[in-house]
Amino acid sequence: MVRYKAIASDNATIDVIAYTNAQGDMTTHTDINATTWESPEINMPASVQAISFGGSANVATQGETGTLKVQIIVNGEVVKENISTGSVMSASTTLY
Repeated sequence: MVRYKAIASDNATIDVIAYTNAQGDMTTHTDINATTWESPEINMPASVQAISFGGSANVATQGETGTLKVQIIVNGEVVKENISTGSVMSASTTLY
């Protein structure tokens, strides 16, 4: 079972996320407007050879710096993670 999770710092909001769905295609969600986002568990078939997850976030106050962490979680364990830092953040990771 695969799950995706994005976590922004308290001074930032997640705008967009994109992830590999159970058919092996990318799914995008916009206007997230939250500090955390988590997918439901996805039963990923073996025919899907690579899964990707990414997102973007912005800080609320100009001049501040924030963080965005994206995670791919398989069977409850974080197996891939990437972190972006700045005022406009974009992070992605892929599991093969």
